[in-house]
Amino acid sequence: MELARPLGDCKSADITDTTSLDILRLLDDDSPIIRRITVMIPYGMLDAALVSDEDLGRIGRAIAKNTNLTTLRLCCAINLNKDSSRHALHFLDMVGKNRHIRHFSLHGGYGFDAIETEAFGHLSSFIKNNENLESFEITHGATPKVVGFLVDALERRSGHPLKKITLNYSGVKDDDVKEMMSFFMNNPSKAPGRICLDHNNFGDNGCFHISKFVRKSGNIFKEIGLRGNKMGPCGLRCIASALTYHATSLERFSIGENHKIGDPGVIAFVEAFASYSNSIPSHLAIEEINIGPEGMKSLGIALARRS
Repeated sequence: MELARPLGDCKSADITDTTSLDILRLLDDDSPIIRRITVMIPYGMLDAALVSDEDLGRIGRAIAKNTNLTTLRLCCAINLNKDSSRHALHFLDMVGKNRHIRHFSLHGGYGFDAIETEAFGHLSSFIKNNENLESFEITHGATPKVVGFLVDALERRSGHPLKKITLNYSGVKDDDVKEMMSFFMNNPSKAPGRICLDHNNFGDNGCFHISKFVRKSGNIFKEIGLRGNKMGPCGLRCIASALTYHATSLERFSIGENHKIGDPGVIAFVEAFASYSNSIPSHLAIEEINIGPEGMKSLGIALARRS
């Protein structure tokens, strides 16, 4: 992005491979109103000239006081190694003070293993204390404790529930899904309307716990993202059956890149929805699930009936 030209009435900005000064100019009170901002600080950049440890703190303070900011994306956000951890944690602490942010996402939290307890502690506080927060996303934030931190934050959170939770490429396993769904089952008012758990490491057992929550609580997700996991026919059958147990409001259902599903899974999915002609989601992602002629035939008939 070329920041030398006037920004006019720009309300969003993506900052990539730029300098600390450019970032601060956008966040300064005299700049045009910026409501959505992507700050990309490449991995390892804390030790380079573009963004120093001190400047990272300045950026954090600027974000903290910007009352116009509603969406913040931190891409490859910070290199949380031992040498830079103090400045990185201070940055997270500053960002968490902005109570106007409604949508927060962290892409590429590499290095969390070194100081994951402190780092996710700051993020947990952000979820717990920001009543305006509507969506929270971590992508490429693989750490064994990510679900535990999230559940703890949601348990302590007051006010309205998050509308969407995304944990993609975060190493979520079957037991993690069980922990999350058990929490939602005991606290249905805190469950989000949309949940994305794409490209993790759970299979049919995790799907069973999702279906158990949907069936017993009556909470029907508007969006479920399960792309790129280890789901097979049994897992898909469990979820489809649970979704049709109530009058489903599911709009988006992503199960692509689950290579074990095949025709048996697709046929089971269609059969589960057979008596609900309008309930098959309007957005259905099923690429790379090893679907064959029988599965395509069954799905085609169901979709034709829906239309």
